[in-house]
Amino acid sequence: MRTVTIQKNVFKFCELSEKAKEKVINDTIAYLMDHPYEVILEIWPDVAKSIEKADKMQTPWFAGSYIYEECFGNTILPIIEEFEYLEDGECFQD
Repeated sequence: MRTVTIQKNVFKFCELSEKAKEKVINDTIAYLMDHPYEVILEIWPDVAKSIEKADKMQTPWFAGSYIYEECFGNTILPIIEEFEYLEDGECFQD
C-alpha cells in the first residue's frame, strides 16, 4: 500500500466561475428533489411547496425551476454556502 497526497484548490461558492456556480446550484436542487417528500416537507417546506406547485400544474418536470425561482435566497443559498468546492463545482470532502 502507498499513500498519495494530492493538493487541490478549494473555493467558497462566491469564488467559483459562473459555470461552476451553475453546477453547484443544479446539483443542490437535484439533491433536494432526491429526498422523500416527507423529509422535504419537514425540513424544507418552501421546497415542498414548489414541488406541489409543479404537481398541481401537472408539470413535474418544472419542479427544479420552481425550486430555483422560489427558494434560492432562503433555502438553496444557505445550503450552498455551508460547503467548499473544487474549481469545477464538485463539492469538496476532506
